[in-house]
Amino acid sequence: MFAARAEANDNLKYLRTLESWFGKLGNPSEFKELDQLFRPILHVVLLIWKNSRYYNSPARLVVLVRMICNAVINAALKHVNGGAVFEAIESASEGQAIAQLQDVLGVCEALKRTYDDYKATANAECPDNPWRIQSNALFLRLDAFVERCHDVLEMTEAIQKFRKLEKVEIGGSKGAALEAAVLAIRADFDAAVNAFKEVKYDILQVEEASFDDDYYALRTAFRELERRLAAILTQGFES
Repeated sequence: MFAARAEANDNLKYLRTLESWFGKLGNPSEFKELDQLFRPILHVVLLIWKNSRYYNSPARLVVLVRMICNAVINAALKHVNGGAVFEAIESASEGQAIAQLQDVLGVCEALKRTYDDYKATANAECPDNPWRIQSNALFLRLDAFVERCHDVLEMTEAIQKFRKLEKVEIGGSKGAALEAAVLAIRADFDAAVNAFKEVKYDILQVEEASFDDDYYALRTAFRELERRLAAILTQGFES
């Protein structure tokens, strides 16, 4: 019994070396600087892998890396969430939401790059016990979050572009009629966006599976509007 308790205390000793780093992940002074924490954190993880008899197995490494990923996702959702994206769209400041989403994608990509660097180091320094773990086992939730951020970024960029239709002027004999058609497209675009904004969940929460169907409907509407717009512009050039 005493031996088991001593071993448990020894294992906790290794985990405590990560406590302060996880605290910094959870409350970064500046989200864009979060990537500066990844090397020291993964360096500690590598040291644990080398020295602990408990946390040097693939299953334990998966747990540690997933904890890091979840902490990064939580920090990202403090930096930008679905409500903030909709507020930016409502105030016609999509550029702010686009910049925040790009920040998030950059940080997530930096985490995976840094992990790959330390995996190479671990494989070189621990040839008898390398980090042989499938990437999807480690980054399943992070990859889903990155994919969701890409979708929301694509949506926000499309909204920013469609809003420029307010300034379109078409000359020629059919100019007035074509401009009216463009304004009709803009009205249909606003209706599609407003319908999507009525969803009752945070669009950046990866656990919300309803997003896939809702976003598919929005993208379908956007594509149809793009097709109509292209036809109008073709007529404008011809006239």
